[in-house]
Formats: sequence, structure tokens, C-alpha cells
Amino acid sequence: MESRKEDGVDEVTTQPTEPSPPAAADLLSGLCDDVLVHILGLARHARDAVRTGALSRRWRGLWRRAPALRFASRCWFKCGGSPHGFIAFVDDTLALHAVRSGDGGVLEQLVICLNMFDDACRNQQLVPPSIGAAERWILYAARHGVKSFHFNLSLPDDKVEVHVHDHEGENDDEDHEHDEVNGDDDVGRKRTPVLALNELPSSAKLEAMYLDLNFAWVRLPPTVVFASLKDLTLECTKVSGDNVLLLARLVSSACCPSLRKLSMCFITLSQQQNLLLEASVLTELSLDVMDGMRSLELKTPSLRVLRIEDCEHLQSLATSAPSLKKLHIKNCERLVSLMASAPMLEKLSCVKNRSLIIDRHFPSVSRLKLDLYSHGYAYDDDSNYGSIKLLQRHSSASCLSIDLHASMREGQDIDIIKGSMPQLGHVRSLKVYVCRTENQDLHCVVNCVASLLTAFTHLRFLRLDLFHFNIEEMLRFGSVSKSRFMYNPVLKLKKSICDHWKSHEISLIHLTEVEFSRVPVTGCALGFLQYIFPLS
Repeated sequence: MESRKEDGVDEVTTQPTEPSPPAAADLLSGLCDDVLVHILGLARHARDAVRTGALSRRWRGLWRRAPALRFASRCWFKCGGSPHGFIAFVDDTLALHAVRSGDGGVLEQLVICLNMFDDACRNQQLVPPSIGAAERWILYAARHGVKSFHFNLSLPDDKVEVHVHDHEGENDDEDHEHDEVNGDDDVGRKRTPVLALNELPSSAKLEAMYLDLNFAWVRLPPTVVFASLKDLTLECTKVSGDNVLLLARLVSSACCPSLRKLSMCFITLSQQQNLLLEASVLTELSLDVMDGMRSLELKTPSLRVLRIEDCEHLQSLATSAPSLKKLHIKNCERLVSLMASAPMLEKLSCVKNRSLIIDRHFPSVSRLKLDLYSHGYAYDDDSNYGSIKLLQRHSSASCLSIDLHASMREGQDIDIIKGSMPQLGHVRSLKVYVCRTENQDLHCVVNCVASLLTAFTHLRFLRLDLFHFNIEEMLRFGSVSKSRFMYNPVLKLKKSICDHWKSHEISLIHLTEVEFSRVPVTGCALGFLQYIFPLS
């Protein structure tokens, strides 16, 4: 690929394509430049915008003024292009756009998806040029006033041995640290790529940035400032050593004084790290799969939404968020400490955090989501202790959503909901989502729901979402063995009269609206529905 000059206008030479059929009368060329430039900015791939220069002299060079350029390697490969050809095309196109940007071609949106994971690209020799291209394009976005930058990197299969290029002036000690983290002892073994962004320049125009870096180790800049950045997403990134502190700085007010929305997903922090985030105007924070984050401290006075999921190493969370409205914590099994000052909190969701006990009371909570386990090993099983505490402390919550784990695993046959639920007469709206395991039948589900409903006396809205399966079908297809079917005491009741729930005192006289999902209207379920909703 190369650039050429015709009539004083540089154009990018794209890959050969089949000739187009004869065109009808050209009506578009009569439109003004602003309209044509807007149309070019809507092109799904920059190649299509660049190729318009071959239509006529009227179109030549207009693509350089397009407000958006999008590059997708998959589209390129489908047309027979090579990986090296795609990288060269992006480089040439961006270089020409930068040269002519003084003519009014400000690039507001730049999207680059470099996917080298396809079968045709699984070659270790593609890793170094891909890493080099990623570094160039990220630096380009910062240097050339791009407002919105989206970059997605997918390298060849990680099972392929890769030898990553060394940058001049890189710190050998840091390389050794990466080798230790990855278990790489000798030169020539498989190594995780390193993305050198330590010289990333500041940008006063960048407003939104999305980076998915394919789990490469990243060296971050120590002094960069993005004065206008409002929305930042970082995914599939690894940081170690001092870069952990630089990551905290990158998302702080010192680096991004205008940052309002931050999302970090699949981030690996080497060893066990304590993360401190200070962002004065941040309003929304989402953290998913932050491996190695042992503790999190937030100094975010403007934060309104906090979402934390699947952070398996997280043990403590401390936040001072006087503006916080929504707090969602899910699947953080080691989290034991929550120190939160959130007087304005309205929606609290705490699911699959078995070790977390929230002792404090949030007086403004009106919507509460939690999970309960139907059966345990003994009557004093504490699986539901944290959730019961939440229910007891938040009498202001009028809307309740429950994930009910209606499971009866071997040895866990004691109903731990019956008799343990506090009276929740203040709840007006209830949503119950029943999660089943493979060896429990509908009778078990119905009995669990009946135990749960005894706690509610003033419901106006009820939604039941039940999972049901046919035991004979599961036996036929091998999902459940016959021995397990015969062992389980609840499954033996399948052909018996299932009316044990009649012993529960259920009062739904205030109910005005009901929704059912995946509830079979036969057998046990039908009898249960007829019992709690008798026909007048």
C-alpha cells in the first residue's frame, strides 16, 4: 500500500476491488461540501470513504474532512486484505488526514478494531507489528485532537508462543517483573505483550476513550492530562508495579478533571493491591473483574452510581459518596467490610456476596435487591444471614427484588427460609427470580416461594419467574442420573399430592397486579396458584 499524488491531491491506494456497475445520473455531486462530508463521516469503514476519491474530481480529497473514520480489520480480511495491508492502510489514512487537517478536517470520532484472532492471522510474527500499531494509533488520537476514540485489540491465540519486541530505553527491571508475574523465566518463552504508553501526550480535546488491550501489560504515562475527557473505558489490561499508582492517577482529577463516567473491566493488578480513586466530578463508576484489587477506597463526592461485580480478591470497600443514588455489588465472595457514607442512597443491590454483612442503615433506600438460599445443612445455617440483616435494617424499601436459589444439593435438605424471614409489611412491590439446580423439581420451587410469601402482607405488585423442567426428559437425555433421582427425597414426591404449601399463611388481599414468567399451569404449580389466587 502506498499513497499517490494526482492533481495536487494525495490519495490512499486501497486494495483492488471488482469494478462497480455503470452508475445512473450523479445527483450527490451537486450537493454542497458540508453535506458530502457529513455523508462520508457515516461510512462504516474508512476504506469506503477513501474510495469515493475515485468517483470524480468533485469527490477527491473530501474524505479528509470527514468528522469520523472507522477501521475494522474483519471487513478488510473478508475482502481478501492482509494483516500488514490493514495496518499500512490505517497508518497512511491517518497520516494524510493529519496533513490536511488544517483545511477543516477535524477528526471528531476515530474507531479502530484490530482483530488478529482469526484463523488466518494466528501467527506469532503478527504480534510485534500489532503492538506497534496500537501504540501509534493511541498516540495519534491524543496528538491530533480526536474527540472520541475507540480502540479494540485482539491478538493471535494466547496459546501461540509470542516474542514481543523490546522498546529502546525500556526498564529491564520492569521487564523482569512482568516475567515473574507471567511465570516466564527464560528469554524466548511465551510472554505477554507490553504496550508502551508512558510517552502518551496530553490532550485538551479528547472527550471519550475506549481501550480494549487484549490483556497486554501497559506502561502508563506519569504526567499526562486529559482536560476534557468525560467518559473513559478500560478493558482487558494488565498493570504492575508503579503502573498501579499511575492507573489510579490516570482516572483521578489530577489527570482527568472533567471525568464523569469510568468503566474498568478485566483489569489485572499484579500481586495484591490497594486502589485509591480520587475524582471530584465522577458520577458513574463501574468495576468488573478487577483481579488483584484487595481494597478499594473512593473519594468521589459527586458519585451517583457505583457498580462492582466479580472482584474475587476484594476484601474491603470504603467510600465517601454523599451523592450516591445506586449501589450494586455482586459476586465479591471475599468482601467482608463495607464502609460507606451514602445518605442519599435509593437503590441497593447486594447479590452473591456470602461474606458481606452490611450493618449500617441507609435511610433513603426505597429499592432493594438481594439473594436468598432456600435450603441448608441445618436450621441454623447462616447462608441468608447477610440478606436477612439487610431486610431488617431497611424498612424504607418498598420495592424488593429477590434471587431465590431454590436448591436441594445432597445434604442440604433443611428449609432455612421458613421462620427466618422478618415481616415485611412495608413492601409494596416484589419480584422473585427462582434459580434452580439440576436435581430439584417444581414442588421444591413452589414450597420455597410459599415460605417466602408469608413475610408479605401488603403487596400490590408481584412478579414470579420460575424455572421448570421435566424429570423424565432429564432422565432420557442424561442430565440427571436415575440414582440421583431416586435418592433425592423431594424428587420422590413428584407423583404425590403436592399441597405442603397449604400450611403457610399467605395473605395477598391488597394485590392489584401480577406477572408470571415460565410458570407451568399444571400439577403442583397450578394447585399453588389456585390456592393463593382463589377465584371469587
